[in-house]
Amino acid sequence: MDAASSTRERLAAWWALPALIVAGLTAVGIAVRVVVVQDSLFADELSTYWIVSTNGLGGVISTVHTNAEITPPLYFVLAWLTTRLDVTAELLRAPSFVAGIAAIPLTYVLGLRTVGRRAALVATAITALAPFAIFYSTEARGYELMVVLVRAPALPSIPITPPSSPWGPSSCGSSGLIPKLAGRPFSPTLRRLRRSLPGSPG
Repeated sequence: MDAASSTRERLAAWWALPALIVAGLTAVGIAVRVVVVQDSLFADELSTYWIVSTNGLGGVISTVHTNAEITPPLYFVLAWLTTRLDVTAELLRAPSFVAGIAAIPLTYVLGLRTVGRRAALVATAITALAPFAIFYSTEARGYELMVVLVRAPALPSIPITPPSSPWGPSSCGSSGLIPKLAGRPFSPTLRRLRRSLPGSPG
């Protein structure tokens, strides 16, 4: 076996197990959310229901721009679209549900590129199973959608480099994100965190 083949096999093995773990966590996350998403509407969700069920698309947008609602309009537009068949709790929550599922593998990819494989898997498990993550991904409000819209745009600016350690070469160490943030005058906590990470200068 030549060196190139050996390298390819190591890379394949390196990707295979984490991919299976992420797929399993995503499946469990979906199963839990399928149960919770069937609960009755509650609290602020009733505002979403009122806006979506009593207005056409134009009315939804105009209502969101009044004092009746202080949340950006994207979630209401998506909820209006998903409830064209029927205005049920499940369909009203569909944008959050889809975003919550997408957030699970997205968290792994983002973590892999910043803090390494092990930390990425921990973050993925938290995203899949944490009560607040489940709650917001089954609520008819825009919070989980915001989570995905914040995380996804970060990916193109972060290099794809398989980490050689739990922290990874593009980690929060001297070549990662913490130094960029720690250079700001308002981040002494991040500077202390930077110094505590492996491979970071004192």
